[in-house]
Order: sequence, then C-alpha cells, then structure tokens
Amino acid sequence: MIVATANVNQLMKGFPAIPFNHTARFLFENLSNTGRTKKQLLSFAIDGGISAFSIWAAYSLRLGLPYTDLNNIWHLLLLMPAITVLTFAALGIYRWVVRTSTGRELEQIVKGAIISSTVLLIVLYLFPSTSAPRSIFAIYGALLIILSISVRMVWAKLHNFGVERQGKPVAVYGAGSAGRQLVTLMRLSSEYCPQFYLDDSHSLIGSTIMGLHVYNPKRADLHQLLKKHAIEELVMAMPSVQGERYSRILIDLQIHNIPLKTVPSVTDIVSGKKCPDEVRELKLEDLLGRSPVEPDQGLMAKTTRGKRILVTGAGGSIGSELCRQLLELKPQSMILFDNSEAALYQIEQTLLERAEKKNLKTPIIPRLGSVADANRLEEVFSKYQPQTVYHAAAYKHVPMVEANPFEGMKTNLFGTKTLVETAEKFLTETFVFISTDKAVRPTNVMGASKRLSEIVINTHAELKNQKTRFCIVRFGNVLGSSGSVIPKFTDQIKKGGPVTVTHRDMTRYFMTISEAVSLVIQAGAMSQGGEVYLLDMGEPVKIWDLAKAMIKLKGKSVRLADNGNTLFADSIEIRETGIRPGEKLFEELLITLDNATPTAHPKIFKADESQRIDITLLNNQLDEIKQVIENSTSKVHLLTVLEGFNLGYNQLEANLNRHSGLR
Repeated sequence: MIVATANVNQLMKGFPAIPFNHTARFLFENLSNTGRTKKQLLSFAIDGGISAFSIWAAYSLRLGLPYTDLNNIWHLLLLMPAITVLTFAALGIYRWVVRTSTGRELEQIVKGAIISSTVLLIVLYLFPSTSAPRSIFAIYGALLIILSISVRMVWAKLHNFGVERQGKPVAVYGAGSAGRQLVTLMRLSSEYCPQFYLDDSHSLIGSTIMGLHVYNPKRADLHQLLKKHAIEELVMAMPSVQGERYSRILIDLQIHNIPLKTVPSVTDIVSGKKCPDEVRELKLEDLLGRSPVEPDQGLMAKTTRGKRILVTGAGGSIGSELCRQLLELKPQSMILFDNSEAALYQIEQTLLERAEKKNLKTPIIPRLGSVADANRLEEVFSKYQPQTVYHAAAYKHVPMVEANPFEGMKTNLFGTKTLVETAEKFLTETFVFISTDKAVRPTNVMGASKRLSEIVINTHAELKNQKTRFCIVRFGNVLGSSGSVIPKFTDQIKKGGPVTVTHRDMTRYFMTISEAVSLVIQAGAMSQGGEVYLLDMGEPVKIWDLAKAMIKLKGKSVRLADNGNTLFADSIEIRETGIRPGEKLFEELLITLDNATPTAHPKIFKADESQRIDITLLNNQLDEIKQVIENSTSKVHLLTVLEGFNLGYNQLEANLNRHSGLR
C-alpha cells in the first residue's frame, strides 16, 4: 500500500517536464477555468472509470491474462464505481482544490479506497457465484489508490507547469506548518516560485516536503546553493520564533546579500490581524530581537477606559500611536491636540476609519493649537474636562532645536509648564509626560528643555493638596519615528546611498513605537504621583552597525567610503560625516546610576532621581529664561542662563560658541 502522507506536488517531484504545444496549453487553461460543478462531474466520471478499470485490472492480474469474460463481472463494473464515487463524496474529496492538496487529503483517498475494496470483499463473500478469488479485493484497493492519486498528481503537475517557471525564485526558511502553508499559497500565484526549504531541525534536514528539499542553513556551501538556484529572496516562515534566536538567524543570513522577507507572527495570525501568506519586508525591529511582553490589560484600562482623554502632539509619531492604542481601550472621548493641521487631519481620519471598522463609539475631537498658548488650552480644558492627559507634544530633532533654541524652549519647556498649570486648574486626574533619554545630563538645547520640563513636573507633583497625579516616562529612540535615523537611512538606501553616519562609535537605545506606547499607558496607570519611569530599552545599538544591517536587509552589500571599492553594482556606501552640535556618542536613561527599581511590569522601572525646586524659586528661574527668549537673540546668553540650573551638563562649553544669534 502507498503511504499517502506527502503533498501532491511532493509526489510529483522528479517527474520529467511535459512538453506542451500552444493548443494543448490552451485546452488545459480552458479546463482549469471551467465552473466548479462541471469539474466535480468530470471528477465523478474519472473516479468511476478508475474504479471500473481497477476491477477489470484486478481480475487480469490475479488470473495472469487479460480478463475477457465481462458477463461474469458486469454487476461489479456497475456497482463498484457507484460505491467509490459515493464514498469519495462522503469523505469530502470532491470539495478539494486539487492543486493545493495536502497529505491529509490524500489520506482520505486511501480511506475511501479501503472502504470501496471492503465493499467488494463483502460482495465476493455474499455472492460466491462470481467465481473469483477473494484476494481480488486487495489488488483492486491497491490499484484504486495508485490510480486515484496519480490522476490528481498529474493534474497538479499540469497546473503548476507554467507557474513553476515564471515566479521569482525564493527559498523558504522554516519547513514547519507555516512554511508548508506558505509554499502552497505561493504555488497558487505566479509571483513566487519556491525552490527549497532551509531549516535547522535535524529531523527535517535532508527530507523532501511538498516536492522541495530541506537544507541545513549552516551548511558551508549555502552561498553557492543560493546562487545555483538564483534565489532572489529568502522568506522567513517561522512565526513562532521570536526574540534573540530570530535575530541571530537573521544576522547569520545577512552575509549572503539576499533580500529577507517574513510572514506575520503567530499572534497576528491567530487574532485575525494578518493572513499567513502576507509576506512583508523585514524591518529593523525584527533584527533587534526584542521579545515582546503581552500588555497587562488591567493597567491598560485603568486610566483610559471610560475616561475623557487628551493627547497633545496627537499627529506626531508617538502621539498618533498613542491615539490608535487608546481608541481600542474604549475611552469616553478622545481630544486630539496638535499644532499641525495636516498631521491632525491624518490621525483623525485614521481613527474614524478604525472606529467605524470596529464599531467603536468613542467621540474623536480634533483641536488645533499650541501647548504654549494658555488661552487655547484653557478653552479646550474648560469645554472637554479631560481626566487623563498624555503630553507628547515637543520639538525633538536635536540639530533642528539646536539651530532654533528659542522656539524649542517655548514649546518644550514653557508649553509643558502651561499645560501642567492648566491640568491642575481643571483637576485632571492623571498627567503622563513623555520624556527622553536626552534629558539625562543633556548636551543640547532639546535635552535641556526636556530635563527642565521634568523638573517642572516633579515640582508640581509635590505641591500640597495636589489633586493631579503627575508622572514622567523616559525612554530612548523609537524605530521609525519622524526625524530618527531609520527613515533617513531607508530613504538613502532607496536612492542608492550614501548612508551617512555621524560617528562610527555612536550608540543609541531603540524600541518599537507600539511597544513604547503600550508601556507608557501602563506606566501612567501605576502612578501615585511624582514618579520617573524608565522603559527597558535593551542593549544600546551602534548606529554604524545599524546602517550596515539595514543595507544588508535590502540584499545589498556594504561599501565603505575609505576603501574605494566599486566592484559591486549593488553595494551601498556608508559615509562618516562627523558629530553635529549637541550630539552625544551615547545616551543614558539614568541621571544617578544604579538607582532604578523594578515595578510590577518587567519592562518598566522606577528611578529615584526627582529634582524638586521650591515652586517660587522655580518660577523665578523660568522667568529669567523667558526674559532671555523674549529680549535676546543670543544663544550663548540662553546657554549661560541654563548653566544656573543643575542639569548635569558636561559639554555645555563646547556649545557656547555655536549657532550664536540663532532663534
């Protein structure tokens, strides 16, 4: 008996190519496009014919010569085809799409053939006048299995004949269920042509699955194998593998300079957000190897569900993701506050579409305005009475704020102060300030403005009879945010280079926007007032290595500016441009080292480093900064005033003579 556990296409592997002329191909394509009912009727006829032929062939083989006494078996020639077709129909065989049949479906054919041959045995036993050895039933069953499967193999081979020669040749990393399903779906289109699997499972290496060989990804000649098959893309089909192991696999594959793609995660597939065949380009977050932690739904809902929420900077990278996640938590209302008309309109439309799609009833209220405009803030707070505020509005691009320090201070520092005072006045319950690692020992105006904002938050949090819970959430860079290196590198690679890095040794912390925002919401829910929360950013990443990784993810090789290598047309140059004013080689999350304590969430820590100043003294010092902004044009004057604050500057002198006179 045949072991029918392989895919139809696997069984066809090795069949010689079938020569087609145009007429034959035309007829085949017309048959492929025939309606489902006609195809099923044709299948009935073919299987009935196979059954009748198997009866005659079984007698002929058993008796050793062509069987000619058809009068003796005419009843079997009529009965067995009917039994076979009815059995196959009952087992659902005629509902298949033959070209995508899997081992499970082939097992149904075996099951149906066994039932049909068992019926034949019963007939032979009940009607011995048939005058044939009862072993006929076994021969008949074997022939029925062989011929029924063979017909379907041939059909699948014919269907894939054109497709296999057209699609982009790809290798699939992962020969498990996800990889097999992906190959099946790829064979339905002309876009991809899978050539082989890569898998590090010793139980799979060397086997053939669905007609494709499984190779060890660690084999020494993998590069030659990829070239031999002209592989244009490597598709990762391991949705259950995440974190460091997944990252290590990607790093090992990068040396082959072949574009890497992937399928959605198991979570996205199970939740229905993604389909298993949605192949996408690998992103940098895939390479970072951060293992996701499921959000604590209790924390996510604590300060959001049924609450009136205000998000400042709602159209920005962090703000827009905050809005998307908050909408899912079903707040009573959402006030989107931003000074950019285009950004505000875009996030409003995104939320309206999402709300309609998911039948969410939360009112979405877009409001234009600046956080530095006290009258506008009072108008918005008076009308909508927000209970929870997420303050994400800020100028955050270091060189831009360095070149426009006065505007940076107005928005980042005094905008925060105005918002804090307005929230206090209208008895906002929770105020979450989104800060940055650049606030730690700042060497630039942007970092200084955020550190001073933290001091404002901490000072107000400690006021007597304070009704608002203020907290700070500090984290590093988020992948893909506006103004970050990721979109810049992506654009530079798309244009063919060069990719510009300011210094080979520069490092930064990175996390995804969605993860950062989820942690911000949960940290805000933990707050009792006055906390500085730090997000676990993992290990710092060298920007130089980041540039190389992004180039290799696109299947390009790296060319360094100092080696003059122009041999490879697909190479992208990395060029060092020098540190810009205010930039650090590395960022820190803690002002005082080793004082972060864990919280109930494994990715959120609490720092004991709040710098509180008497409210009167603080206001006097801030008034001094405001006087400089309103009456001076000298950046040096501003930086000199900032020295009066204990901000932890360690490179202020290097910046005193840069960009003087810029506002």
